[in-house]
Amino acid sequence: LNFNFMSLTQLKTGLFFLLFSTFLKVGIAQSLEEINGQVTTQQNEPLPYTTIFIISNQKGAISNEDGYFNLNTEGLLPSDSVRFQYVGYQEQSFSIGQLKNNPIVKLTEKINQLGEVLVFGLPPNPETIIKQVIKNLDKNYSKQPFQKNLFIRERNSQTIKNLEIDYKKSSINQVDENLFKEIEKKTPKYMTWYTDFLGDAYQLKTEDETKFKLTAERVVGLKQDELTETENIEKIFGDLARNTKEGEYWKIKTGIVSTKIDLDIEDTTKNKVAGNMQKMEYFVKNINGQLGFATLKNEDQWEFLHNPRKYNFTLVGGSRFNGENVYIIDFEPKSGDFTGRVYISTDSYALVRADYHYAPEKTGTDVHLLGIGYTKSGFDASINFEKVENKYYLKYFSKKETTAYSVERKISLIKKRERFLFDKELEEVKLALNLAMSDESSIEIFIFNHQNITQEKFSSIKQEEYMKVIYVDQFDDQLWKGYSIIQPTEQMKSYKKVTE
Repeated sequence: LNFNFMSLTQLKTGLFFLLFSTFLKVGIAQSLEEINGQVTTQQNEPLPYTTIFIISNQKGAISNEDGYFNLNTEGLLPSDSVRFQYVGYQEQSFSIGQLKNNPIVKLTEKINQLGEVLVFGLPPNPETIIKQVIKNLDKNYSKQPFQKNLFIRERNSQTIKNLEIDYKKSSINQVDENLFKEIEKKTPKYMTWYTDFLGDAYQLKTEDETKFKLTAERVVGLKQDELTETENIEKIFGDLARNTKEGEYWKIKTGIVSTKIDLDIEDTTKNKVAGNMQKMEYFVKNINGQLGFATLKNEDQWEFLHNPRKYNFTLVGGSRFNGENVYIIDFEPKSGDFTGRVYISTDSYALVRADYHYAPEKTGTDVHLLGIGYTKSGFDASINFEKVENKYYLKYFSKKETTAYSVERKISLIKKRERFLFDKELEEVKLALNLAMSDESSIEIFIFNHQNITQEKFSSIKQEEYMKVIYVDQFDDQLWKGYSIIQPTEQMKSYKKVTE
C-alpha cells in the first residue's frame, strides 16, 4: 500500500486492476492529406508494427497492433514512393497515388533456405546463435549519447474485483469506521486511461549513471473523474501528513513485516494548481524505466536469451532485412515461459526483431503467501532495431502486461517518534483488508529519428518542470491531424472518461 496522496486511488486500491476488451476492425477512410490503410499477409492476416518509409522526405510510420497505419501526405506528390518492410516478408514500394486508390497492402512471406543466406559452411545450432546475442550485446548496441524523436502511447485499465475493509480500532479521532466505509463506497471499481506523447528523448550514459531527459511537443491524455466527493478523505490524511513533526514517522505493519512510508500530499496540491499541467519528472522516470526493456538485459522478460537451456529452438530459415541477412528462429519452452520468433543478424549476431508472448498455460511470477497474492498472467512483446553504421538502435517496441493482485491481511498504520533505544508509538490504526485487483497495461514507443549527440548537447537541453497535457473525455484522433503517430485501434477509440 502506498500512502502518497498524489492520487487518492493509490491510497484506496494499492494501484492495480484488470482490463478486458474486444478488438474491432478500424474502418479505412481517406482524406486529401492522409492515407489510412492496413498491412496484411496474402492470407489477410494483419502484420503488426510494419515499418513504413516515405522515401522522398525521409519520414516514416508504423502499423499498429492490428496492422493499420496512417500516413500524412501533405506536400507529397502522387508519384512519391512509400516502402513497406516487415522482416521475413518481401519488401514492397507503392506510390502515394496507388495507396490512395487501394490502401490495403498485402506483403508476401519470403523465408529463404539457409543455403541462400549463408555463403559457406553448415548452419549453426540455433541455441548457439541465441547465445551469441547476449555475448555480443555491448558490441552491437550503441552507448553513445542520443536524441530520439519519438511517439509514446501508454494505456492502462484497472479493476477492483473486491474491496472489504474491516475496521478494528483507531487512536486517531478522524480515522474511524465511518471513514473506511466511505473509502469502500467511493473507490472506483473500474478505471481506464491513456497518454499519447510526441516529443524528444535525450540520454547520456556514464560509468556511474544514466541520465535521461524529455521535451514535449504534444501530449494528449484521458481525463479521469473529478474526485470532489473524496476531498474529505484527502483532507484527513493530509492533516496527518502536516501534523507529522521532525523526528516522527509513519510505518505500515502486517504481521512481523513493517516498512516506513511517506504521507506526502505536496504533489496533489501542485497538480490541482497546475490544472492541465503534469509534472514531467514522473513521466520521465516511467519512460526511462520502460526503455530499459530495449537493453535486452532484463533476465525475466528476456529469459530465452539469458537462459536458452530452458527452450527448444528451431532454425526456420533466413531472410534479408535492411540490407543484411538474418536467421529466423522459433522457440518454445521446455521449462521456460515464452514462445515466439526472433530474427538475428548472420554477421553480427544482433537481435534485429523479436515477437513473443507467454506460452499457453504459462505465467510469470505467481506468488501466494501469507495472504498476499501476485500473478503476472499476461505478457506480449514486439521489438525492432534499425542498423545504422554498424550499430543497432531501437526503432520501436510494444509491450503488454496483465497482472493480478490480492491482499487478505490484518494491517496497522502506526505513527512513531524516534528515540535512542526504542521508538515510541504515538498513534495506531488497525484494520483487516480483503482486496482483489487486476491491471492490464501496455506501452508502444516508435522512434521517428535517431541521432548521436555530444555530452555538451545533452547538458544544454532544458527539461521543463511541467508538460502541458490536452485532456479529453474520450479519445479524439482529430487532435493528431497532421502528426505522425501510431494509428489507434478501435479499442483506443472507445476509451472514454469513466463516470460511474
